Amino acid sequence: MSFAPILSLLLVFGLVGPGEGAAKEKACKGKDCVKQDLDRDGTPNAVDPEPGLDVTMELVESIPVETQGLDWPEVRNTQEVWLEMLGKAKNTLDIAQFYINDVEGEPLSPVIDAVVAAARRGVHVRILVEASMAEMSKLALDRLRAEPEVEIGLFNIKDVEGGGGINHAKYFIVDRRTVFVGSQNFDWKALKHIHELGLRIESRNIATVLGRIFEADYRWARYGERLWKEDIKDADHDGLPDDADMNPAVTYWAPGAGKGIEFLMLLASPQALNPHGVAPAYPSIISLIDGAEENVEMQALSYSIELYDGRKWTELDKAVRRAVARGVRVRMNIADWSKKVPRIDALKDLVRAGAEVKFNTIPATSGPWIDHSRVDHCKYMVVDNKVAWLGTSNWSGDYFLGTRNIEFIFKDDKVVPMLAKIFEAYWAGPFSEALDPAKDYPPPVYELPEQTPAPGQ
Repeated sequence: MSFAPILSLLLVFGLVGPGEGAAKEKACKGKDCVKQDLDRDGTPNAVDPEPGLDVTMELVESIPVETQGLDWPEVRNTQEVWLEMLGKAKNTLDIAQFYINDVEGEPLSPVIDAVVAAARRGVHVRILVEASMAEMSKLALDRLRAEPEVEIGLFNIKDVEGGGGINHAKYFIVDRRTVFVGSQNFDWKALKHIHELGLRIESRNIATVLGRIFEADYRWARYGERLWKEDIKDADHDGLPDDADMNPAVTYWAPGAGKGIEFLMLLASPQALNPHGVAPAYPSIISLIDGAEENVEMQALSYSIELYDGRKWTELDKAVRRAVARGVRVRMNIADWSKKVPRIDALKDLVRAGAEVKFNTIPATSGPWIDHSRVDHCKYMVVDNKVAWLGTSNWSGDYFLGTRNIEFIFKDDKVVPMLAKIFEAYWAGPFSEALDPAKDYPPPVYELPEQTPAPGQ
């Protein structure tokens, strides 16, 4: 593929490479690691980036139980990686989640236990949860709130100018060095009944940039303190601030670093609420598609050209159509939850335009029916088998314009090829069905019937 569109975007946002502004970290312990932020850039002054050449990146998966041929031995499962990361925490643990759904005896319970254990050994834990999901998260939050080293903030992004959506991001940061970002919610179902993909990244630079996002969101949720740049305005509501060229992106960029990673770029939405130094997501995704020369392979929970308020938002859709028009093969694995109007109509139109679309349907288990599960929830794209995007956004405008999400664009010699293999396995697998634009499809059913007891009841 051509990297010109990506390079142009990076230049627009004033790319800062590895090692710039590097400084040694001051020794700290527990709460002492959360220092006053005198320059108000969202990053505690005790923590500065160090050279980024130590970056390591690992793909992590969740595989629904009772499915055959989907588990990759070379890709570790989510619970294993989460427990390892939490078990190594020494000073700080910052967790941002859409919600927390723990059921005793299910796979998330050991993860919550590990968070509690970290707090009890002196790790300072801060947890940020979407405010509208507080009731759903109440049992887990009440347990965590009882620990003296745990602080909790409820993030109501609807109240913030430039927001309007939800806190849909799913990530955590260990000791300001190691991060996890992925489609996995802190939900027992995400570890047992849903197909998920995420990244474990060890990098002081990446952790510092993601830490700026957490710090700004957490300060607002906890104290009503605004750290987002006051001078960033989005008058035309396109998701980009009007002074975007004044908001440089801080990222990892190390061609030929010898670590197998050519570049790794962190992105976030909505741009109006990004701290100084964080680039927006969807323009970079569009640049990837516009740079494609041979193929685009995308897998996601949903695809839509309509916002929740009914307005059209077609920026991604137009990029896909441009790719098809210039002869790029575009294939899309979409979860069967998009078998409903208006999502399915947009997908049918793409098929008529020349894209290839398949629905993925994860079969039910042999046990009781479980609501909001048995679905393909991952969100990633591979372009020309060289570059990938992976993040927390579904493919519709609301997730990029007013909702907090985190993404990565990267090129490496391990994760990108593995994503391409996973895509092919689902595309050719037993759970996929080609979308026929002439066919009528029954809408999906993913809510629990009242007469069926929920797990644990």
